[in-house]
Amino acid sequence: MMDVDGLRAEVEAAGFGHLGFLIGNTSLPVPGAHVIGQIDGVWVTFLRDERGLVEELTLVEHPDERSAVTEFMSQLRNLARLEELRAVLEAESLLRLDHVIDGDYTRGSTASSRRSMTDDDSNTLASLPNRVNQLGLGHLNFLIGDGETQRPYALVIAQGEGGWSTFVRDERGLTRVKGVRTYPDERSAVEGFLVLLDGIALVKRLRSEAAAEKDV
Repeated sequence: MMDVDGLRAEVEAAGFGHLGFLIGNTSLPVPGAHVIGQIDGVWVTFLRDERGLVEELTLVEHPDERSAVTEFMSQLRNLARLEELRAVLEAESLLRLDHVIDGDYTRGSTASSRRSMTDDDSNTLASLPNRVNQLGLGHLNFLIGDGETQRPYALVIAQGEGGWSTFVRDERGLTRVKGVRTYPDERSAVEGFLVLLDGIALVKRLRSEAAAEKDV
């Protein structure tokens, strides 16, 4: 049987204890819960919907406990990122469809930054323009490496006296205090920036689709 206490301790240690999850109990209909356990002796992970019912498309059978736990932790990690992203995206400046302009590769647009990336340089500011383009996010409103330009509604990544950070500009081009995020190093700042930029793209796409449906 699964060591419920051991997995719960791992979840808490990873900072996911506040998320909705169930360990071992695959029958309790908790709305929105990520579940791991056994059904008829088979290890499974799945998600319950807002009614507490199993979302069939999320039900995955695993060959053993280890793979089930790995998938379960990955799901919680993604959920934590989504919640974190949702909190940041609540800032209206990140959601405005009428302020989407070409991104600016300030201080990042060098010949070396546009070369093919290797594993060693894929998480650096110099490689970020290339990564943004590869992800199809180059049309969004952002500034790379430029913490001074006061462009309205821009998502910015830059290094300052206090270290690496990402932040959001408001309609006047000023930094929104609630939109500032700090990072311990360049690598984590780059990854955080890409997560935010990808989230902005997703929200804008969903809003566009919703608007298109209304016009039909």
